[in-house]
Amino acid sequence: MRDGSGRVVYANPAAQTLVERTEDQLIGNRLTDLGIEWLYEDGAQVLRPTPCLAGNTVELGRENESIVGLRRGGALVRWLRLVVHSFDDDGELKTMMLLSDVTNDRLRHAEALALKRQLEIELDTRTAELQRALGDAKTLAIAIANDLRVPLTQVDGHLNILREFVAETPEAQLSLRRVQEIVRDLRDFSSTTHDLAMMPQRDDQRRSVSLALLCTNASKDFLVGRDVALDLDGLGSSKVMCDPNALRGAITAMLSLAYECRTPNGRITLATSDTGYSATLRVHVESDPAQAARILNSTLESPNHRFQDDVAGVRFLMVKKAASLHDGAFWFVANGDSTEFLLSLPNAEVAIAA
Repeated sequence: MRDGSGRVVYANPAAQTLVERTEDQLIGNRLTDLGIEWLYEDGAQVLRPTPCLAGNTVELGRENESIVGLRRGGALVRWLRLVVHSFDDDGELKTMMLLSDVTNDRLRHAEALALKRQLEIELDTRTAELQRALGDAKTLAIAIANDLRVPLTQVDGHLNILREFVAETPEAQLSLRRVQEIVRDLRDFSSTTHDLAMMPQRDDQRRSVSLALLCTNASKDFLVGRDVALDLDGLGSSKVMCDPNALRGAITAMLSLAYECRTPNGRITLATSDTGYSATLRVHVESDPAQAARILNSTLESPNHRFQDDVAGVRFLMVKKAASLHDGAFWFVANGDSTEFLLSLPNAEVAIAA
């Protein structure tokens, strides 16, 4: 306890031990006059008196808290928490000071900070290694896709020519058709893998693009080598804020999913709708229930099934990634003899205003 001038009038044995001074050394002296080397929290030496050390500079009835260190012979002795409370004692302003040793807490805090920094460095290192590995994997995926697409397209063309010379037996025609389907699936798989690898990250610059134009261009890509009745009459003029290449690949993937679900003569129709806040692309297909169930079940993730290994699953993954990239949503609805795939994207004008 200190008087109005900041001189110690009482110090219990615990306080004497903490500041390493006897009662006779403390009574009548200020804490700054005891020959103690005090430190700030950052470890710098206290070169000017602080409210907690100097005396009654705290307003009456209020507390002031500070943490200071004691150093002796160049070595830190301990850290102390000082809580100062001013009060009126029969007209005299006095100060009660509560001292507590927080050395262990400070050491643990310093160790935790050091460990945190070490973990951050390790995380940065591992993240950099992962980014390099992802870059290598992306380069490999693009190279494989580019190497596969051209020869597979050539094989598909040669199979079309070969069909004219194959014996007109159902077995031969069926076998040839099956080989051609496998080649096309492999070609589509490599194309989708290439498109996935080329997708930009979320922070890439987007442009406002007509969704109808993207659908039309995607349908042209899709119709190459496909026997399908495609209806584009339902396209509106909605604009979306997007990366055109990523979204065009996603639309093509949706058309491919619809094609896999359709009946032999089923029609695929495209339509867009605009709510003012978002634009939604609908790909509707007249589907075979059993075939649709098989394709849609292959797109469902589970602990025991990696749908990325399936051609339809890769297409589904591509659309999901494009939806996530553009802050949108992708889902499908199966209803008896029809299936509908829907991709919802933020409206461009609303996105720009926001």
